[in-house]
Amino acid sequence: MILKMYEGVAAAMLGSIKNIFKKSFITKLSALLVMGAMKDFKKQMDYKDYGGAPLLGVQKPVIKAHGSSDARAFYNAIRQGITCVQKDVTGQIASFVKTDDGVEN
Repeated sequence: MILKMYEGVAAAMLGSIKNIFKKSFITKLSALLVMGAMKDFKKQMDYKDYGGAPLLGVQKPVIKAHGSSDARAFYNAIRQGITCVQKDVTGQIASFVKTDDGVEN
């Protein structure tokens, strides 16, 4: 659910920013000045670079990929799953939840 919200917010923000820069000659010129930064921002918001989002509360690592994922997105989702296994993310979460480590007194 967070992944879907993230994708929706990213699409809305990028669309709004694009519309702002199309309003006048001055805003079009200013768009040229920030074009590099905007491309970097767009790349940071690209779900294909993340591949998916982890489902928490399950016994084994599960990565939920976007419904329209392409090969790059699936590659990154698989890479994320491998990292979760290598770092024992589900085991660490289970250990943390079973103890009082995360609770402030």
